[in-house]
Amino acid sequence: ILHAAFHGRARLHGLEPSHRFGGLIPALDRTLPGHRHPWTTIMPDTNPLEDLPLVAFSLLSPKEKPEDVLRPSPLKREWMEKTPDRFTYRCLPLNIANTMGWDLLNPVGFEATWTGEGDKEAIRIVPDEPGHPRLPVSHFGSGILTFHIPLLFRTPPGIQMMAAGPLNAPKDGIAALTGVVETDWLPFTFTMNWKFTRADLPVRFEAGEPVATIIPLMVGLLEHMSPRILDM
Repeated sequence: ILHAAFHGRARLHGLEPSHRFGGLIPALDRTLPGHRHPWTTIMPDTNPLEDLPLVAFSLLSPKEKPEDVLRPSPLKREWMEKTPDRFTYRCLPLNIANTMGWDLLNPVGFEATWTGEGDKEAIRIVPDEPGHPRLPVSHFGSGILTFHIPLLFRTPPGIQMMAAGPLNAPKDGIAALTGVVETDWLPFTFTMNWKFTRADLPVRFEAGEPVATIIPLMVGLLEHMSPRILDM
């Protein structure tokens, strides 16, 4: 199991199910209906205000390491490094966003090209390692490139997870699609999808490059907030 804490900066380490989250495995077999479910159902020995678990059940092969697929989102961006005197790092909101969440990493380098047609065969993928078991696929057609995520995430009741493209990391010719995954009850993993925006343009993904950023979301928070524009 991979475990990262919501409190403070991310921590990534291995845990046995019975070591820290006693009772978590049985909880996977039933729906967790939001806040009505007591915290102790899945976290009998943790303080929910200090240590909220983001648990990921591994579907990795024996040769793959947890740190090769999941990491805290870093501050550094290649395009920011190239700005004059790296001035973009003086923007605090930008820096905070860069480090928001955790990155899911691409396991193998490849180049993909979309012909502009709508069928599945319209995307051509040329991998650095032919036959690699976790290459992306053209699953939906319509110029959509799909990455299968080899982790089954579980969050506490009332907390779900947004999966988006790496923040502040634009990529020419292709754009990441965003989804909200109901990880407080969902019994299976999800896919990360990117939509080509230009035909006949080869797009390169390197091994270890982020293909998604995951950010916890509190269920119901938006329903309890309403914008109000006031005079100064």
